[in-house]
Amino acid sequence: MAAQSKIPKGWRAPTSSELTYQADPWRDTSPTKYLVVRADFDGDKKVDEAKLLVQTDGKKFALFVFLASGSTIRLDHDEVALLQVMGIDLLPPDAYRTACGKGYWKCEKDEPETLQLRVPGIMYFKSESAASVFFWSPSEKKLRQVWLSD
Repeated sequence: MAAQSKIPKGWRAPTSSELTYQADPWRDTSPTKYLVVRADFDGDKKVDEAKLLVQTDGKKFALFVFLASGSTIRLDHDEVALLQVMGIDLLPPDAYRTACGKGYWKCEKDEPETLQLRVPGIMYFKSESAASVFFWSPSEKKLRQVWLSD
């Protein structure tokens, strides 16, 4: 059974005008418009869901993860205007070179050169620009973020 993603109070789905970026149809290449991804993010063999949502006042957007266990996690948030170029996608289990591993900057203490995903991650990206991944850390029992490109 998939996670029940009841939209939290004070949040809503984005409107088409909040998603439109000039004449660039980049969202049309995804059936979910790069707004929703579903997979087992925490390794419990149950489907979880991640969504980009907008505050009801229309000022901010945020990335939410709804775990099948019933937990709702709000991750990154920013000004709603930026939503026109932000998206999420599924990152399958595999090994990925991180931004620091590619030499963009020096790796910090908890920042690996290569990230080995054992369960799917949530790629959080700016269209034609920077990308990071939110992934489940079993030892910390939470989602962590690592940059894949700058």
